[in-house]
Amino acid sequence: MRVTKVYFMLWVADMDRASTFYKQALSLDEAYRSPDWTELRFGDATIGLHSRTSQMPHQHTGLGFEVDDLDVACQAVTAAGGEIVAGPAERADEGIRVADCADTEGNRFSLAQPIG
Repeated sequence: MRVTKVYFMLWVADMDRASTFYKQALSLDEAYRSPDWTELRFGDATIGLHSRTSQMPHQHTGLGFEVDDLDVACQAVTAAGGEIVAGPAERADEGIRVADCADTEGNRFSLAQPIG
C-alpha cells in the first residue's frame, strides 16, 4: 500500500460559490469538478470541496495559506465574498502577520505573511 494523494476537505453548501471563492481569492486551479466533489490545487496541495446539506456554524478548519502580501490577500478574500474574522495582527514570536478568514461557506482558515 502507498498513499497516492493527500488532500484537505472542506464541507460546502454551494459548490459553485465555494469553488469560485477559492479560485478568485487565492488563485487555486480547479483540477476536478462534480456536484458533490471538487478538487482545487496549488502545486502538490489539494483541497477537496465536499457538498453538505445542513448549515454548520463558522468553524476553524486548520487550513492555512502563506502569502507574500497579507493586506492584498485580505482584500482578495473580501472581494471574492469571504470575510476577515480577525486581524491582520502581528505575532512577532512566530515571525508572522496573520489574519483569520472565513470563506463563503463559513469555513475559517488562516492567511499568514512572514515578517522580518
